[in-house]
Amino acid sequence: MIVGVAIRNENVMISLPKPARHSDCFKHAQSIGIHKKVVFNMNGDKQGFITDKGRYITRWQAYDHAKRCGQKLIDGPYSRRRFPLCSEDLW
Repeated sequence: MIVGVAIRNENVMISLPKPARHSDCFKHAQSIGIHKKVVFNMNGDKQGFITDKGRYITRWQAYDHAKRCGQKLIDGPYSRRRFPLCSEDLW
């Protein structure tokens, strides 16, 4: 099950529990002096989710993971129902 959002690079990972969004991770990074354009690029492998086992998975891996776990996806205006998964698809 996916339980939070995360951003990472080679040195740092910032994760927050649901109902946080990826933008909240970027805001937190900036609040502790890390600028997102310098440290975290916007490529999909740098943005992802945290599972209930504490594992980082990318947005692309997250869709399949959520489906395998039986995690309900939200059917709403932001729901893509396809990968890459967004936090708006989950909560």
